[in-house]
Amino acid sequence: MNVSMLMLCFLCFQHRGSEEDVEMLSPPQQPISPENEMSLATILQEFRIEHIDGRTLIVVARRTRILQSAIVALHKDYFDWHKRPQVEFVGEMAIDIGGPTREFMRLLMKEVQGMGVFEGPKHNLLFAYNQAAFDRKQFYTAGKLAAWSIVHGGAGLRCLDPILYTLMCGQVPDFRAFDYAALHETDVQQNIQRIHQCDSDSSWNKLKEELGDWIASCGVPQIYSIPVADRLQVVDHILRHYIFLRTKCMIEQFIDGFNSCGLLWETVKTSWRAFQKLFTKGDEPLTRAEFKALYDVNWSDKGSNRRDAEEETMFSFESILNTIEEGRAPISFEDILVFWTGADEVPPLGFHGPLQVDFFKCADRSHPYAPHAP
Repeated sequence: MNVSMLMLCFLCFQHRGSEEDVEMLSPPQQPISPENEMSLATILQEFRIEHIDGRTLIVVARRTRILQSAIVALHKDYFDWHKRPQVEFVGEMAIDIGGPTREFMRLLMKEVQGMGVFEGPKHNLLFAYNQAAFDRKQFYTAGKLAAWSIVHGGAGLRCLDPILYTLMCGQVPDFRAFDYAALHETDVQQNIQRIHQCDSDSSWNKLKEELGDWIASCGVPQIYSIPVADRLQVVDHILRHYIFLRTKCMIEQFIDGFNSCGLLWETVKTSWRAFQKLFTKGDEPLTRAEFKALYDVNWSDKGSNRRDAEEETMFSFESILNTIEEGRAPISFEDILVFWTGADEVPPLGFHGPLQVDFFKCADRSHPYAPHAP
């Protein structure tokens, strides 16, 4: 670099430093890299190759005490998340080749949502400001259980508010997409609505007289000098406070628990878009075509009497599928998938192979059954 170029750089820097409003440094956003473009299945498969060994861990579970069963397993001296869980439901004879574990993890994630660490609507949960739960390390336990499930092909939480998840991953969200019903405090919802409704200097000044101290306590101490035109930025700051900053110690404890399984949260942050569907509810329901693509039918030879009976059976089955897609059935494709595999959606790593449809004589069994879900 020559002398004139150095002088130019110096003058530019000196000019920027003399400006009245100096732009502060901020942490960089996660860059879009080839790893960000990897599929969730690929990311998890590589993680499992690195961390999961060939050993198994027997997990005894009671259907009426799923969460308690999981916590008991976590506290055993021989617990090791690197081992593949092999779930045995008390009083049931099923052999776990995948199905019981998926069912256990699905039920477990539902119970984690109700263990006192979250609050809000079903699919827009925020972390609760619960110091007693924090002292008992319940947030840590919730994080560890969620990671344990994901690592071993189970369900994710699929309940966090999307804006919260984005903030947890170090990204800048669009707060305009936030559903205010997720806020537990109705007075906060009303105050934010009042800010939105201000449309003049007089109404804005009146609001600052009434709510200024409260807004300042939300991390906006400069509220009294902010013009009405910037009121939406004030809303963003308030939402960030209630969604994320107020419960940051709880969130960090949850992340510590999640990271106890191979620093998995660091992988989530790096590929946050790929993992989003495991933490938030965004997937569309299964369609008939998607459901049919999951299974193979083991037919008898064409022209045989058994083949004719099998085709009649599948005609009835697929007629039910049509009824479900038309919205006229009391069940869903997800309900059938739960009966068949223990999971209410296709796992990130898929099933071990296509689901199989076999046939049996009614004299042997009177109802369908799922003996060996892959």
